[in-house]
Formats: sequence, C-alpha cells, structure tokens
Amino acid sequence: MSPRRDHDEDLVRYGALRTPWGRLWAARSDEGVVAVALGAEPVGRLAAEVERRRPGRLVHDAAAVAPLLADLAAFLAGRRDALERWSLDTTGLSPFRVQVYESARKIPYGTRIAYRDLAKQFASARYAHAVGAALAENPYRLLVPDHRVILARGKAGGFRMGRGWKARLLALESGQTALEWANGEGRRG
Repeated sequence: MSPRRDHDEDLVRYGALRTPWGRLWAARSDEGVVAVALGAEPVGRLAAEVERRRPGRLVHDAAAVAPLLADLAAFLAGRRDALERWSLDTTGLSPFRVQVYESARKIPYGTRIAYRDLAKQFASARYAHAVGAALAENPYRLLVPDHRVILARGKAGGFRMGRGWKARLLALESGQTALEWANGEGRRG
C-alpha cells in the first residue's frame, strides 16, 4: 500500500516578493489565483482569507507563484502587463461578489468608473453600496482593480488599504511619476 499523497487540487501554494510598494503576497490553486495582498498585509491575513474560502493545505511554494508575482511587480513598476491572463479561483465567494469582480476586471487601465455605474453593468445603480462592500473585501488586489472604482462625484472614495494607496495606484495608471503625498491625495511635486 502506498502512502497517502496530497492531491494537487487540495493544495494552495503561496509566496511573496518585496517591491518598492511593499511586500506582495500571492496564493494560487490549480483553478487560479486565490488571493493577492499588497503592502503591510501580513501572510497571516492572506492565510486566513485562503483558509476561510478554500479547503485544502496552504504551502509555501515561491516557484509556483513567481510568474504571477513578477507580473504584479511589473504592473507596480508602471508596465501595462496583462494581468487579465490570470484566472481567479472564486471558490467560497457569493455569486454577487464574483459578478462584481468580473465586472471590475473589465475596467480598462487608466480609467475610472463610479460604483453605481459598475453596479449597472450587472444589476442596477441601487447596488452601488453592495458593490463598494464587495470591493472592500476584494481578495485579488490589483488583479481586480478596485482602485479604479470611485464615487459618482469624482472623488476617490474609500479603499481598504487607505486612500493614499488608491491615489498612488490611480496616479501610476495616469502616468504620473513625481507626486507629493499629503492626506492621501496626490499633488504634483
């Protein structure tokens, strides 16, 4: 009798990469990306997200996530690498959240859309707050570009990582490189 071996579909592999923006964490299953975290979010938070949504064993495997982390780092360096090529593992997410994330992934690089307008793409404007709540819990940082979703009046609005992060990501996508940051708002330096 052979010893029990873990099946690949039971494994979620994760790794990290240091960038000028902070540490990037990523976790993948055979179905796709399970989670991406950026900045000060510790691996414990990533692990909790993965374990909450996806049964299986979380194992450190830097090689398994290296191409994904390289693409994310390239994005943060200002290159428009196609992050859309990475499929998402939506196990454990509600159908509504999956719709929100799929719609947000279609927002073109460098553009912005109001929460209510994103909600209209698959429901109605009445769901704008629900869209905002789903994006606040976005487990796919950067792959689902929630930073591109803003308030209807043109302000950046909230962001789980803070408005300063949202402003930096929006500035990156609009080609701004020299910004002075004050109170989460970017100004030309």
